[in-house]
Amino acid sequence: MSLTIHQSGIDAAISAQASGFSGAQLQWVDLYNGASKIKRLPLNGVQVIEPGRIYVVATDSEPGAYDVTRMEFITSTDQPFATAQHDDGTIIQSKGESATLMLAHQLNISSAPGAIAPSGDVSLYAPQATEEMLGTAEIATQPEVDAGNDHTRMVTPKTLKSRLASFVRSASETATGFIELATQGEVDSGSDHSRAVTPKTLKTWLEKRLSSATASASITTPANSAAVKATMEAGTREATEAQRGQLEIATQSEAASKSNHTRALTPKRLWEILAQFATRGEAHFVGQIVYSSKETPEPGFFALDGSTIPNGVIDYPELASSGSRWITVSGNNIVLKDAVDFIRGQGSSGRAVGAYQTDELKSHTHSTDLKRGYLQSNANQNTPEGTWGSGVTGATGGSETRPKSLTALVCIYHGVI
Repeated sequence: MSLTIHQSGIDAAISAQASGFSGAQLQWVDLYNGASKIKRLPLNGVQVIEPGRIYVVATDSEPGAYDVTRMEFITSTDQPFATAQHDDGTIIQSKGESATLMLAHQLNISSAPGAIAPSGDVSLYAPQATEEMLGTAEIATQPEVDAGNDHTRMVTPKTLKSRLASFVRSASETATGFIELATQGEVDSGSDHSRAVTPKTLKTWLEKRLSSATASASITTPANSAAVKATMEAGTREATEAQRGQLEIATQSEAASKSNHTRALTPKRLWEILAQFATRGEAHFVGQIVYSSKETPEPGFFALDGSTIPNGVIDYPELASSGSRWITVSGNNIVLKDAVDFIRGQGSSGRAVGAYQTDELKSHTHSTDLKRGYLQSNANQNTPEGTWGSGVTGATGGSETRPKSLTALVCIYHGVI
């Protein structure tokens, strides 16, 4: 690409210098496609690299597509300074419809006759580099990199490495960080507390220990695989009277059944069982009938009120199989007697325990005085005063025959608390 320096631009620079000004400034670039002017763009960056070479930058982010075949660089006094184009007039740069055009060109000023390079007197415009615009930037110091709040300076590899090093710390018992893997020798020695053990080195260490171990392990003697296996099995097998092992905690019904020999009692369950047999210093057996002075039965008792206990055979197996005559087993249910009548002792009466009798009056008689009179009608015949007939006495008493009484809550002991 060739560059032609215009005398008008050089004259403008010389005139500005002679008048005491700082010099002409390259300010715009006019874009052409052939003879047609496309648009004028401001130069965002102008820098003299060395005598005879100027670096210029321009951008166009507006919508529109075009091809650039010629560029005219214009001074701040609107004078053409130089023209850049290919000798054959071909395209220098193209822009897409939604693309951003980035022009970054180096103007090589020739020393041919009539071409003067006003390097010192040309004003330079070098903007600060941003996220949207090319430009220059200062290198950040190490404190500025460490602070991390400066967005106008550049980070170098050296300052970046120093900053990253502050994040790379060793792992410890109190802080996360990087850790080195231990060698097999370090694992075998067991004295390094700053390196990590891998599954592979741990496996190798265990195999070495087990290969030289014995079956009778102790604190100072390592155990072989058979001893380890036996120890592990001892921790998972069920406890019996002949061996150590695991035990499951008994449920309330299992504790109350007093027939399970494979479950363990907790202090709470043991206390509940003891309370069943030590209430007020008296022991109770399943099926026992007691009188209570309270409105509701104590734990472990049912009130004999004629109710049905659903699933009672399963939930209260001891009561169902107790043989009590005060309950009836119906399928899986237990039906309680309705104890609203007087209770009689069996003794030598021959009555069955739990047998029910309706009310009855014992057979008896009453004595009374009767008077009889006659009416004389003639000498040969006696006629009674009236005719004989039947009658009832007046009623007395209540709705039942009973002795004097106090009412109590009759309960049966089922044994589950």
